[in-house]
Amino acid sequence: MSNTQSNLHSHSRDAELLRTLALALGQPVVIAGMTLSGPRYHRDHLTALSLATLNADTVNLQHWSSTADIAPLTTPDHPINGLWQNHWLIAHSARLHYAYLKATWARADQNLQLRTLCAQRLRQTLNLPVWPLKGDASERLRQTLDSLHDALEQAGLSAVQTAISTLKKRPSLPPYLDETLVDEMPTRCGVYFFHGDSGLLYVGKAKNIRQRVLSHFSNDISDAKEMRMAQQVRHITWEITAGELGALLREARYVKTLQPLHNRQLRRQQKLISLTLAANPDGLLQPHWLDSDAVNAAQSLYGLFTSPAAGSKFLRQLASNHGLCDYALALERRLKRPCPSRQLKRCQGLCDGSETIMSHNQRLQAALTAHAVMTWPFDGAVVITETDASNGDTDFHVIQHWCWLGSTAHAHEIEGIARTPTQALLDKDSYRLLVKALLGLSPLPHRLLTPSAC
Repeated sequence: MSNTQSNLHSHSRDAELLRTLALALGQPVVIAGMTLSGPRYHRDHLTALSLATLNADTVNLQHWSSTADIAPLTTPDHPINGLWQNHWLIAHSARLHYAYLKATWARADQNLQLRTLCAQRLRQTLNLPVWPLKGDASERLRQTLDSLHDALEQAGLSAVQTAISTLKKRPSLPPYLDETLVDEMPTRCGVYFFHGDSGLLYVGKAKNIRQRVLSHFSNDISDAKEMRMAQQVRHITWEITAGELGALLREARYVKTLQPLHNRQLRRQQKLISLTLAANPDGLLQPHWLDSDAVNAAQSLYGLFTSPAAGSKFLRQLASNHGLCDYALALERRLKRPCPSRQLKRCQGLCDGSETIMSHNQRLQAALTAHAVMTWPFDGAVVITETDASNGDTDFHVIQHWCWLGSTAHAHEIEGIARTPTQALLDKDSYRLLVKALLGLSPLPHRLLTPSAC
C-alpha cells in the first residue's frame, strides 16, 4: 500500500490537542502509532507506522502499512526527515517506539535523534490509569490520541502542562516505574534489584546507586538487552553498603543464589573443584581433582573450577601453551604411540622419550604457579572493616576460609555471625575479591577473631 495522506479539517479536537502539546513542549509534536514484528528492536522491524502532525490548523494523518513502505522514509532527502528534526515524538511507549525508529534509520546508515514524551508516563504522572493498545498502527494512533484527550479532560490543562514540564526535567524511566523512585534512590554505594511481574530480573552493584540505575535506562535506546529489561521492570529496591567490597560480595552471592533473569553470568552456586599434583611411581607429577574444601589444607592447589569439564578445558589450554604432554596430564588415554599433541608438534616429547620427567615436572609446576590457590592464612575467621569516608558508616564483613559469612553494621553482632552455622560455599568471584582485600592489595583494615568467636 502506498503512502496516503489525508487532511482532516473536521478534526478540530485533534488539532487543538496537538497545539496544546506543542505549546507545553515548546516545539511541534508528532504522535505515532506502530506495529512491530517482534520484541527485539535490533533484529525485529517496524511492520506499520502511522503519524499525526499539525500543519497550520490541519491535522495530517499519514500511514505506512508495511516494512517495504517504511524503508523509503529513511532516505536522507525524504520530507519526513525534516519533520524529525524539530518535532517531539509522542507515543504510547515512547522509548520503545523510538528504539525501533532509530534502528530502522540506522539500517540505512542514518543517525536518528529524537526527543520523546511517553503517553503512558504522562497519564501515570497525572494519576490516571493506563491501558494497552490493540489493533493496527492507525488504530493504535487513534487510541493514543484518545488517551491524550482523556488526560486533558480528566486532569485539566494546567495539570497536563505541569506534568509535561516535570517529565521534561526528569531522567527517562521505563513506563511502569513510579517516577518518585528517582528521589528515593540513594547516591551511595550498594546493590540494587530490578523486579518484574515474573520475579527478580537483575541484580547489580554500584558506587552510586541512583546514577547507575538511571544509566540503564538512558542506554536502553542503543542496547537491546537494556531495552528488553526496561520494558519488564515494575519496581526497584536496593541495599546500601559502606563500601564497594560489601557491594561486590552481595552482588556475587545474590546472582548465584537468586538467579535473576537478566544477569549475564547467571549460574547456580555450587561446590568448586581444584587440582593438585601427585607423583606416580616413576616420579611424574600428574593432576588430581579435589573439592574446594581442600583449599584450607597445606597442599598446593591450582585453579577453581565449576566442573571436571571446565578443569579439563583449562588443562588442555595449559598443555597447548606450555608444550605439556596429553598423557601426563591424563587428557588422553595412553597408547603405544606419542600423544596427539606430540604428533601436532605441541608436546615437547615426554611421551616419546625426547624430554625427561624432571624437565616436564618443572615446566608443569611453573605453568601452574600463576593459578595457585591461596591457602587460608589465618587460624580462624577474620573481620574486614569497611568505612564510608563521607559519613563514617561502617560495615563489618566476617570471612572464614575465603567464604563470606555475612556482614553487619553493629560490632556486637560480629561474633554471632561467626558462630552461626552457614552453608556458604567457596565462590570464585568472592575468593578473588577477598584475596585482594586480605593480602593488602586493597586498603581495608582487618583483624583475626578470637578462637572463641569462631
